[in-house]
Amino acid sequence: MDSLVEQAKIKLQELHEEWDAGQKMLAQIETKQRDLEQKRKELEQTMLRISGAIQVLEEILPDAEEQ
Repeated sequence: MDSLVEQAKIKLQELHEEWDAGQKMLAQIETKQRDLEQKRKELEQTMLRISGAIQVLEEILPDAEEQ
């Protein structure tokens, strides 16, 4: 019976370690997701500014060429 109890304790410890490792991995993934979301927002803002600059230049350039 003691052997069974010892095996159960060992298995319980292993499961706790796996759980902890999973929790750490989940936290790392969540952090990476937040970082990627922030980078995506920054990229969208940059592209919006570039788009605006393109639009302005496309509107100004034909008038400048006529002069």
